[in-house]
Amino acid sequence: MSELDEFKDLKVEHLSDLAEILKNHYNIVDSVIRQLLKKDGSVSETSGKVDDVVPQVNETLSAYDKYLLKHSQKTPEPSPMSTQVEEV
Repeated sequence: MSELDEFKDLKVEHLSDLAEILKNHYNIVDSVIRQLLKKDGSVSETSGKVDDVVPQVNETLSAYDKYLLKHSQKTPEPSPMSTQVEEV
């Protein structure tokens, strides 16, 4: 079940309404919302229906989750005490 299923039956007359709903519900930054919307307010490569927007938003959220996961796993720096000593 998609996280955004609760939005699938909404009738959105203006995509700014959908953007506002998503921003308030998911704390999505404005730059991510702008990436989903064209300058003229239409959704890129979709008919503008909520059903067409949901996969794009899910893909964006998934990519953002992967980004956060990747950047939260810092590789530990080797400690100076853990360097190997060569035997003589």
